[in-house]
Amino acid sequence: DGGLVNPVPVSLCRAMGADVVIAVDLGSDMVGRALRRTAAAPVPIEETEAGWTERLLAGLGLSRDDIDALSAAIPFGSDSSPSLASVISSSINIMQVRIARSRLAGDPADVLISPRVGQLGLMDYHRADEAIAEGVAAVGRVRTVLRELTGRSD
Repeated sequence: DGGLVNPVPVSLCRAMGADVVIAVDLGSDMVGRALRRTAAAPVPIEETEAGWTERLLAGLGLSRDDIDALSAAIPFGSDSSPSLASVISSSINIMQVRIARSRLAGDPADVLISPRVGQLGLMDYHRADEAIAEGVAAVGRVRTVLRELTGRSD
């Protein structure tokens, strides 16, 4: 997987002949996100985008009651204890960040845009507005460098 082996593929862009590389590092603030995660309030299933969750459950022959019963039967750890999935996810994030930093040190991008999206999870599609706003802010933080690189003043 390129996301694991080369999370910010500057070297690939250069190998393909790019004269200037503007890279976006989505993992720049991923490490430790579980400690500072500020998740939005859960979105009720009825309000999810086009009810895809309900369609998925129906396709699997399950109802919301089945899922609630299953969830109640599974003993989850306390809120302060990380789950196995979160430990594995954090481990992968740490590896990705370390690999990205190492590769960027050896082959830096001309411009590196690093949006602070570590508080967003893989399935937080309902938080797209927040992600987009941070992307705009991240570009704003490197706007001067981008202008110098392109020779534009606007």
